[in-house]
Formats: sequence, structure tokens, C-alpha cells
Amino acid sequence: MIKFFRNIRKKLLAEGNTSKYLKYAIGEIILVVIGILIALQINNWNEGRKLLDKRDNLISSLIEDFEYNTKENKNILLLYEKQLNTMDNYFHLISKTNQTVSVDSLRSMARSFFTFDTFFPNMTAYNEAESSGNLSLLDNKLLLQEFTKLQQEIETLKLYNEAGTYTFHNGTSWEFRKSVEPGTIYNSIYSGSTAKDIPYSDYQSIMQSSLAKNALQNENMMIGNCYSILKRMDNNSKNILEILHKMKQPK
Repeated sequence: MIKFFRNIRKKLLAEGNTSKYLKYAIGEIILVVIGILIALQINNWNEGRKLLDKRDNLISSLIEDFEYNTKENKNILLLYEKQLNTMDNYFHLISKTNQTVSVDSLRSMARSFFTFDTFFPNMTAYNEAESSGNLSLLDNKLLLQEFTKLQQEIETLKLYNEAGTYTFHNGTSWEFRKSVEPGTIYNSIYSGSTAKDIPYSDYQSIMQSSLAKNALQNENMMIGNCYSILKRMDNNSKNILEILHKMKQPK
């Protein structure tokens, strides 16, 4: 192509027709400019396509993470609901004057007050996108607001998790547990229990002491608050999933 244009220029110069040569030269410049503009447009289109692909890959990764999160969050919520129901039932039974269940059953139920499980969502795709700057590819104000709300709930849950750990090892729970022999107040999966079977009246007396009530109520409130946080996190995750599915490009 270059050789073709060079031959035309040589021919026009040989003819000595300046007017035709100038017209040709201007035409050639216009063609070159058009070619450059087309090349730029194609490059911009390719770059735009790459960004869309990167955006779609990010959305797919986020959907995968949050589908996992909603499933796991649901499981821990069901666990907490069962745990809170057991706690309520325990409070009701231990307050009765007459014994209605065995001490061993009460010990099994009391374990709910000293078991603390939690769940933190998988934020791998989100954190990688945030650190790399790719989060801006989503360009969805509502979605970013939901992410912010979720992050705030996660931080609050972490604080409760830390408080629960502290309470068990140093706070009211520990003060109560160290006041009785191991295994007296609840059935333990660990060996080393020195507790013997005791009458219901003795067990009830221990569990209705001020120290016991403070410990049990504190654990109950801790689980209840964590349950509320996880409920809000579940709503956030579902909202995020709904928005992401709407944003995903059809194949």
C-alpha cells in the first residue's frame, strides 16, 4: 500500500502538475488521519471490552462469594435460634419450684450459655477489588452503600466476638465457672470433670445465685445481639446479591 502511494506521488511529480500533487497530498493526509482515528476507535473499543470483561469477572466472583455467605449465614442463624430457644427454656425450667427435668438434662441445656460460634462472611473478591482499585468498575452507588453497611456490621460482630472471648476467659462467665467444680453447671466435652451428681435443689441454688444469673444473662444478651447483627448481615448480603445479578451482563 505504501509502495502504491509512493508511485502515485512520483508520477505526479514527474508530470510537474503541482495542483494535482497538492490535492493528492491533502487527500493522503486525510486518509492517514482517518486511519489513525479508526485505529484509536478500535483500540478504545478493545479497552472498553476488556474493562467490561473485568467487570463481569468481578461480579461473578462477588456473586460466588455472597451466595456462599448467605448459605453459611443462614446456618449460623438457625444455630443461634436453637441456642436462644434453649436458653429461654432453661431460664423457665430452673425457676420452677418443683423439678420437671433431670439435672443432667439441665446441664446439657446450660451448655448453650457457654458455647459461642460465629460467622464472618467471605469478602475475598471484595477486598481484592478494593485494594486493586477495581471496585470502581461496579459504578453502582446503591451496591457500594450495601457493602459499607455490611462492613460496619462485620466490625460490630468482631467486637462482640472479642467481648464473648474475654467474658468466657476473664469476665463474668469465668468468675462463675471458677466458683464451682468442673462439670457441675454444664456437661463438658472435655475430660477432667470432678463434679458429682447433685440434687436438683442444690443445682438450682447454684444456678440462681447472683453470680450465676449475671453470667447467664450476659451470655444470653451476647448471643441475642450477635443474632441481630447476623440478621442484618443476611439482609445486606441478599440485597448485594440482588443488585449483582441485575448488573451481570447477559451472555
